[in-house]
Amino acid sequence: MIIPIGAQEANETLLKSLQKRYPGDENINVHVREIRERHSFASLDPNVEANDAVNSRKSIKRSYEMPNKREIIIGHERASCVEPLFGPIKELDGLTIAELTKQLIQSFPDHSAKLAESIVILWWSN
Repeated sequence: MIIPIGAQEANETLLKSLQKRYPGDENINVHVREIRERHSFASLDPNVEANDAVNSRKSIKRSYEMPNKREIIIGHERASCVEPLFGPIKELDGLTIAELTKQLIQSFPDHSAKLAESIVILWWSN
């Protein structure tokens, strides 16, 4: 089963964050997908990730050079832009991906063990 969700929500979240930091830069609108694809990541807990970065002096910030040679910096947005993927998703009738996966496995009790070890959730853009 393939359910095409996620990328648009992540792009919109990233775009809102970057527009606040770089108001009026239309290049961000055009390149938000590429920025997300190159620099975003999912974290079990973005707050812990940020605190770990501060404590270890390892920066989560990354720079991205726009085609007009302007450099923008993205930090917490790298993880926060994918957070909508872990909440209720309208295309799934308000379910989360975890809830949908659980329902799917429970729908086939005779095959639940095999299903549980066979499900792979991927995120990609084309």
